[in-house]
Amino acid sequence: MSPPEHTPASACTVDAAASARSDAPGLPAEAAPSAAARDPFGLAGKVALVTGSSQGIGRATARVLAQAGAHVVISSRKQEACAQVAAELQAEGLSAEAAACHIGRMEDIAQTAARLRARHGGLDILVNNAVLSPWRTIDATDPALFAKTVDVDLRGYWFLSVEAAKLMTARGGGSIVNISSLAALHPERMLGLYSTLKTALIGMSRALDMLLTARTV
Repeated sequence: MSPPEHTPASACTVDAAASARSDAPGLPAEAAPSAAARDPFGLAGKVALVTGSSQGIGRATARVLAQAGAHVVISSRKQEACAQVAAELQAEGLSAEAAACHIGRMEDIAQTAARLRARHGGLDILVNNAVLSPWRTIDATDPALFAKTVDVDLRGYWFLSVEAAKLMTARGGGSIVNISSLAALHPERMLGLYSTLKTALIGMSRALDMLLTARTV
Protein backbone atom coordinates (compact mmCIF):
# COMPACT_ATOMS: atom_id res chain seq x y z
CA MET A 1 0.00 0.00 0.00
CA SER A 2 1.45 3.33 -1.03
CA PRO A 3 1.95 6.00 1.64
CA PRO A 4 -1.27 8.05 1.88
CA GLU A 5 -1.52 11.78 1.51
CA HIS A 6 -0.98 13.24 4.98
CA THR A 7 -2.83 16.39 5.99
CA PRO A 8 -1.85 17.58 9.46
CA ALA A 9 -4.82 18.35 11.71
CA SER A 10 -3.30 21.72 12.53
CA ALA A 11 -2.93 22.85 8.89
CA CYS A 12 -6.30 24.60 8.60
CA THR A 13 -5.82 26.48 11.86
CA VAL A 14 -2.37 27.72 10.91
CA ASP A 15 -3.44 28.71 7.40
CA ALA A 16 -6.46 30.58 8.74
CA ALA A 17 -4.27 32.51 11.16
CA ALA A 18 -1.84 33.39 8.39
CA SER A 19 -4.72 34.60 6.21
CA ALA A 20 -6.08 36.74 9.02
CA ARG A 21 -2.70 38.38 9.50
CA SER A 22 -2.35 39.03 5.77
CA ASP A 23 -5.80 40.66 5.54
CA ALA A 24 -5.37 42.87 8.59
CA PRO A 25 -4.90 46.56 7.68
CA GLY A 26 -1.41 47.88 8.01
CA LEU A 27 0.21 44.44 8.19
CA PRO A 28 2.40 43.09 5.36
CA ALA A 29 1.31 39.91 3.60
CA GLU A 30 3.10 36.79 4.79
CA ALA A 31 4.02 33.69 2.86
CA ALA A 32 2.01 30.60 3.79
CA PRO A 33 3.97 28.30 6.12
CA SER A 34 5.48 25.20 4.58
CA ALA A 35 4.17 21.72 5.31
CA ALA A 36 7.22 21.12 7.52
CA ALA A 37 6.49 24.28 9.50
CA ARG A 38 2.84 23.31 9.94
CA ASP A 39 3.71 19.84 11.19
CA PRO A 40 7.40 19.56 12.19
CA PHE A 41 6.85 16.02 13.48
CA GLY A 42 5.06 14.76 10.38
CA LEU A 43 6.55 11.71 8.69
CA ALA A 44 4.70 11.81 5.38
CA GLY A 45 6.74 10.13 2.65
CA LYS A 46 9.04 8.37 5.14
CA VAL A 47 9.55 4.60 5.28
CA ALA A 48 9.93 3.05 8.74
CA LEU A 49 10.96 -0.50 9.65
CA VAL A 50 10.00 -1.67 13.15
CA THR A 51 11.33 -5.05 14.24
CA GLY A 52 9.36 -7.14 16.69
CA SER A 53 6.25 -5.14 15.78
CA SER A 54 3.70 -7.95 15.75
CA GLN A 55 2.96 -7.23 19.42
CA GLY A 56 3.76 -5.11 22.47
CA ILE A 57 6.03 -2.08 22.30
CA GLY A 58 6.90 -2.67 18.66
CA ARG A 59 3.26 -2.82 17.62
CA ALA A 60 2.43 0.39 19.49
CA THR A 61 5.49 2.12 18.00
CA ALA A 62 4.51 1.10 14.48
CA ARG A 63 1.02 2.55 14.96
CA VAL A 64 2.36 5.88 16.23
CA LEU A 65 4.75 6.17 13.27
CA ALA A 66 1.96 5.33 10.83
CA GLN A 67 -0.35 7.87 12.46
CA ALA A 68 2.39 10.47 11.93
CA GLY A 69 2.29 9.71 8.20
CA ALA A 70 5.06 7.14 7.71
CA HIS A 71 4.71 4.00 5.64
CA VAL A 72 5.47 1.32 8.21
CA VAL A 73 7.01 -2.08 7.53
CA ILE A 74 5.74 -4.50 10.18
CA SER A 75 8.47 -7.02 10.89
CA SER A 76 8.76 -10.04 13.17
CA ARG A 77 9.61 -13.72 12.82
CA LYS A 78 6.23 -14.90 11.48
CA GLN A 79 4.69 -13.47 8.32
CA GLU A 80 1.14 -14.29 9.43
CA ALA A 81 1.49 -12.24 12.62
CA CYS A 82 3.02 -9.35 10.68
CA ALA A 83 0.23 -9.45 8.10
CA GLN A 84 -2.41 -9.26 10.82
CA VAL A 85 -0.95 -6.07 12.30
CA ALA A 86 -0.44 -4.52 8.86
CA ALA A 87 -4.07 -5.27 7.99
CA GLU A 88 -5.25 -3.62 11.23
CA LEU A 89 -3.31 -0.46 10.42
CA GLN A 90 -4.58 -0.43 6.84
CA ALA A 91 -8.15 -0.75 8.15
CA GLU A 92 -7.52 2.45 10.11
CA GLY A 93 -6.51 4.21 6.90
CA LEU A 94 -2.80 3.98 7.67
CA SER A 95 0.01 2.86 5.36
CA ALA A 96 1.66 -0.44 6.25
CA GLU A 97 3.01 -3.67 4.86
CA ALA A 98 4.17 -6.96 6.36
CA ALA A 99 7.70 -8.34 5.93
CA ALA A 100 8.81 -11.17 8.19
CA CYS A 101 12.42 -10.99 9.36
CA HIS A 102 14.19 -13.06 12.00
CA ILE A 103 17.01 -10.70 12.93
CA GLY A 104 18.91 -13.59 14.48
CA ARG A 105 19.51 -14.86 10.94
CA MET A 106 21.98 -13.01 8.77
CA GLU A 107 20.23 -14.13 5.59
CA ASP A 108 16.97 -12.57 6.77
CA ILE A 109 18.72 -9.26 7.42
CA ALA A 110 20.19 -9.28 3.91
CA GLN A 111 16.81 -10.14 2.37
CA THR A 112 15.05 -7.39 4.29
CA ALA A 113 17.59 -4.79 3.17
CA ALA A 114 17.21 -5.94 -0.44
CA ARG A 115 13.41 -5.73 -0.18
CA LEU A 116 13.52 -2.19 1.18
CA ARG A 117 15.89 -1.11 -1.56
CA ALA A 118 13.78 -2.71 -4.30
CA ARG A 119 10.32 -1.63 -3.06
CA HIS A 120 11.05 1.76 -1.53
CA GLY A 121 14.46 2.85 -2.74
CA GLY A 122 15.81 2.86 0.80
CA LEU A 123 14.80 3.45 4.40
CA ASP A 124 14.30 6.51 6.61
CA ILE A 125 13.63 5.09 10.09
CA LEU A 126 14.71 1.86 11.80
CA VAL A 127 13.37 0.91 15.22
CA ASN A 128 15.32 -2.05 16.60
CA ASN A 129 12.90 -3.60 19.05
CA ALA A 130 12.85 -7.40 18.54
CA VAL A 131 14.20 -9.22 21.57
CA LEU A 132 14.71 -12.53 23.35
CA SER A 133 14.54 -12.39 27.15
CA PRO A 134 15.23 -15.81 28.68
CA TRP A 135 14.07 -16.00 32.30
CA ARG A 136 17.22 -17.45 33.83
CA THR A 137 20.09 -16.55 36.08
CA ILE A 138 23.52 -16.21 34.51
CA ASP A 139 24.74 -19.53 35.90
CA ALA A 140 21.69 -21.33 34.47
CA THR A 141 22.28 -20.06 30.92
CA ASP A 142 23.79 -22.72 28.68
CA PRO A 143 26.01 -21.94 25.66
CA ALA A 144 23.26 -22.68 23.12
CA LEU A 145 20.79 -20.27 24.74
CA PHE A 146 23.56 -17.69 25.17
CA ALA A 147 24.40 -17.79 21.45
CA LYS A 148 20.74 -17.71 20.35
CA THR A 149 20.01 -14.68 22.51
CA VAL A 150 23.14 -12.80 21.47
CA ASP A 151 22.26 -13.42 17.82
CA VAL A 152 18.96 -11.55 18.26
CA ASP A 153 19.58 -9.02 21.03
CA LEU A 154 22.97 -7.75 19.87
CA ARG A 155 24.27 -9.22 16.63
CA GLY A 156 20.92 -8.70 14.91
CA TYR A 157 20.71 -5.06 16.02
CA TRP A 158 24.32 -4.53 14.96
CA PHE A 159 24.09 -5.84 11.40
CA LEU A 160 20.57 -4.60 10.69
CA SER A 161 21.74 -1.14 11.76
CA VAL A 162 24.72 -1.40 9.41
CA GLU A 163 22.45 -2.30 6.47
CA ALA A 164 19.91 0.37 7.42
CA ALA A 165 22.63 3.02 7.59
CA LYS A 166 23.62 2.22 4.01
CA LEU A 167 20.02 2.65 2.85
CA MET A 168 19.61 5.88 4.81
CA THR A 169 22.88 7.41 3.63
CA ALA A 170 21.76 6.90 0.03
CA ARG A 171 18.60 8.92 0.83
CA GLY A 172 20.46 11.72 2.57
CA GLY A 173 19.99 10.61 6.16
CA GLY A 174 17.66 8.88 8.59
CA SER A 175 17.13 7.73 12.16
CA ILE A 176 18.02 4.52 14.00
CA VAL A 177 16.30 3.91 17.33
CA ASN A 178 17.55 1.07 19.54
CA ILE A 179 15.15 -0.01 22.29
CA SER A 180 17.12 -0.71 25.45
CA SER A 181 15.81 -1.19 28.99
CA LEU A 182 16.16 -0.02 32.58
CA ALA A 183 17.63 -3.49 33.10
CA ALA A 184 20.73 -2.20 31.33
CA LEU A 185 21.44 -0.01 34.36
CA HIS A 186 19.63 -2.04 37.02
CA PRO A 187 20.04 -5.72 36.07
CA GLU A 188 17.35 -8.24 36.94
CA ARG A 189 18.50 -11.42 38.69
CA MET A 190 16.38 -13.67 36.47
CA LEU A 191 17.19 -11.70 33.33
CA GLY A 192 20.96 -11.87 33.58
CA LEU A 193 21.73 -12.32 29.90
CA TYR A 194 19.01 -9.91 28.75
CA SER A 195 20.28 -7.24 31.16
CA THR A 196 23.86 -7.75 29.99
CA LEU A 197 22.94 -7.40 26.33
CA LYS A 198 20.84 -4.30 26.93
CA THR A 199 23.90 -2.72 28.55
CA ALA A 200 25.95 -3.70 25.50
CA LEU A 201 23.28 -2.15 23.27
CA ILE A 202 23.80 1.24 24.90
CA GLY A 203 27.51 1.00 24.09
CA MET A 204 26.74 -0.04 20.53
CA SER A 205 24.35 2.89 20.10
CA ARG A 206 27.01 5.36 21.25
CA ALA A 207 29.60 3.83 18.93
CA LEU A 208 27.16 3.99 16.01
CA ASP A 209 26.41 7.61 16.82
CA MET A 210 30.09 8.51 16.51
CA LEU A 211 30.28 6.72 13.16
CA LEU A 212 27.02 7.88 11.59
CA THR A 213 26.48 11.46 12.75
CA ALA A 214 28.53 12.79 9.84
CA ARG A 215 26.21 10.89 7.49
CA THR A 216 23.15 12.54 9.10
CA VAL A 217 22.00 9.18 10.51
